[in-house]
Amino acid sequence: MSWVAFPHMEALSPLQLQAYLERVGILDGIPAPTLEGVTAVHQAHLLSVPFESLDIHTDRPISIEAAAIFDKLVARRRGGFCYENNGLFAAAVSALGLEVDLLSARVARGDSTFGPPFDHLVLRAHFNGAPYLLDVGFGEGFRTPLRIDGEWHDQAPSAPYRARHVDGELLVEHRKPDQIKPDYRIDLELRHLTEFIPMCHYHQNSPDSGFTQQWTASLATSNGRVTVVHSRLVETLNGQRTETPVPTADELADVLADRFGITDVDTERLMATNGPQTTDD
Repeated sequence: MSWVAFPHMEALSPLQLQAYLERVGILDGIPAPTLEGVTAVHQAHLLSVPFESLDIHTDRPISIEAAAIFDKLVARRRGGFCYENNGLFAAAVSALGLEVDLLSARVARGDSTFGPPFDHLVLRAHFNGAPYLLDVGFGEGFRTPLRIDGEWHDQAPSAPYRARHVDGELLVEHRKPDQIKPDYRIDLELRHLTEFIPMCHYHQNSPDSGFTQQWTASLATSNGRVTVVHSRLVETLNGQRTETPVPTADELADVLADRFGITDVDTERLMATNGPQTTDD
């Protein structure tokens, strides 16, 4: 199957689009390229396709070539990190007829600084002339397209989010009960997916990348989030967080299959991987 060139993004073919919609559970026709239609696809993707970094810890190289993304996330029903999830989502909504911009973002760090360019891939589209951000590749983030207007928008069960212009960039933030936390800063220059290849390689190989230090699989649910990280299953349900030990490779295999639909990873290799026992979901 080939991908068709669109002005702002390569689009899925009609057959690929149908397979993608089935993958995310949209079975009642092709959504319109409207805010309502894309919101439905955005939410469905987050509830169906995990954010995960498992291949990095089992020596399976991650490619962001179009066919490789489609094969992994749709045909093999896996998840991926931002380049894969947002790359696939951009191709899908482009096939609906929407023009999608690819933008480079620098992810916030704990020391109040931001990572390097191309650290994160985020998307922008316009509805009725108004700009919105789309992002299905950030783990816990906004659930519906986020209007770029500097205002807070409810994203329940996630925190409220806003996107505002700061010093020629876009700053995406979420609001906790006692503080405002930055997520990432976005460079507004339009990009192509191939420009993210060097950072995709970095995140798979550098000891300084958080992805090489700790593996995870995480999936949004209608009322929270479920995450497995090393030997723990972390579940947030209506704001209440619980942790359950996952001490063996066989139990990890069951968790990955039952909660994330992931069946083709070497759980013995994953359990042998050491790393910090923390997660922020």
